[in-house]
Amino acid sequence: MHDAWIHKVCIISNGVLFFDEDVHILYRQHENNAIGISDSKIKKIKQHLRSLKTKQCSRSNIIKTLYTCYYDDMNEHDRKLSKLVVEYKKNILCKMKLFFNLKIRTDYPNRNILFRLAVLFNAF
Repeated sequence: MHDAWIHKVCIISNGVLFFDEDVHILYRQHENNAIGISDSKIKKIKQHLRSLKTKQCSRSNIIKTLYTCYYDDMNEHDRKLSKLVVEYKKNILCKMKLFFNLKIRTDYPNRNILFRLAVLFNAF
């Protein structure tokens, strides 16, 4: 979770990412971990669908925080994209631009579909 935050701040502030394949610390997983335990694909899909219903919006909240705190450090492209996320619930044009933006994608088709569903249902 903390690594993901640092990664996002680095990207929006035009930092340079280095991937180090060496393990420098040990990570221990146990059944009470809040995150990190791998579930079956079906269970993950069910969790995503439930999140559409509860509208947790943790991803867009992260982007809102980045937009607020690091706006001056962002390039113009990231500012525009972040603004779409910040305003997509209130503005149908922002929602459509976000929904149909083909540059927002991963290598996992299921995640791309779930992202678009989350935008559609105001749950991103």
